[in-house]
Amino acid sequence: MERRRRLVSCLMEAFPDRLRTEERTWEAGADASDTVNQLVTFGSEGGHLVIGAHYDAVAGSPGANDNAAAVIQLMSAARLLQEQIRVGASEPNVMFCFWDHEELFGSPCMGSKVFLEDHRQSLPVKAVVFDVSGSGKFFASGGDPAGLVPGLPSRPTPPSDNQVLMRHGIPSTLICALPAEEWKRPLPPTWHTLHTHLDTPERIDPRTLEQGALLILDMVNRFQAA
Repeated sequence: MERRRRLVSCLMEAFPDRLRTEERTWEAGADASDTVNQLVTFGSEGGHLVIGAHYDAVAGSPGANDNAAAVIQLMSAARLLQEQIRVGASEPNVMFCFWDHEELFGSPCMGSKVFLEDHRQSLPVKAVVFDVSGSGKFFASGGDPAGLVPGLPSRPTPPSDNQVLMRHGIPSTLICALPAEEWKRPLPPTWHTLHTHLDTPERIDPRTLEQGALLILDMVNRFQAA
């Protein structure tokens, strides 16, 4: 876990003026010793869009699809957005959130839950969460409450950080991906690799990573134009 944190921190060096690290320490007996969230903010907080992904992984799993791929997609989109602003594009109110401990789902230590507690005075108006999005065709899990991906197909998935935000009244869309041949299967083979040693980088499609970053920029543009 500490290795993943160090890697995320190194990647965040691309945003020295936008990065904020928020940490909470827990007492002995809690599900985790601490929760560390990394936030990259464009524009201002308040009336803003959150795009989030968890960076933690289950112990013993490489966690490539769950959820390093989504972290790369968010990071790439943030870099592209930063470059667009540098050459004159208007700056949207959007925050990229890299949350800790999604794999402790339901625990007080969940990064998205801690984030909402720490930002009670400036909650986002909408959110999009990326999880298990490293290969195949994108879809919105169970619909598009945020209304930022019209026309994207939908199918059910296990829960993620989007449910935490929804419980706080924030319309939140969960974006995932599956290979085309697994699309209609109730339990896709890809899901059987999650939380295991089989969730390796070889299962990630670089084209899906690139498409995910572009999808994020499209959502930011829709939010900004609304």
